[in-house]
Amino acid sequence: ADLGLLDKRGSGRVNAKERLIVDLMEKPWEVLDKQQRIKDLLFPDDTLPDEISKADLDDNLDVLAKQDGVALVFTDQILFAPGGFELSDRGKYLIARLVPMMTQTDAPINVAGYTDRSDATQTPLELSGDRALAVLAFLVDKGVPNSRFSLSAYGNAFPVINDLGRPVQAPKNRRVEILLKTARPLGGY
Repeated sequence: ADLGLLDKRGSGRVNAKERLIVDLMEKPWEVLDKQQRIKDLLFPDDTLPDEISKADLDDNLDVLAKQDGVALVFTDQILFAPGGFELSDRGKYLIARLVPMMTQTDAPINVAGYTDRSDATQTPLELSGDRALAVLAFLVDKGVPNSRFSLSAYGNAFPVINDLGRPVQAPKNRRVEILLKTARPLGGY
């Protein structure tokens, strides 16, 4: 099914919007205030398919400022079938929406998989790697140059920590982080 990725008409408008997203991402320190804005720009309400509610998306997507850029963090729940590493239709739709924005920047991209005790036949490390690879392969298939990607698999090594410094339980641990390395390191190159 065509996910209506890029309507060729009005692509000028699309580019302005995608450029805006990249501009926001080039200032990671401002991202916290703009998390909702970035989500709204990437996934406008009126384009979400019926099977993805806005609330569902908000629960399963975080936009995080990292030292070297901005990470889009998707839970496995919204990207994959339970225990699997094939992108679900919802997952394909969501990841495909990132492509226009990614082609507006030449920033390196790291795709990292995380999981917890694996409910699959694989080890957590294998599952996290396979999931990250599925996302990376899909983006390359949609036209983002392979040379821009790096892949990381962390298995259950880095659980999400709550405010008390304790690891939180899933589902936030079962996630794929797509990091756009847009930030210039402090102090210049």
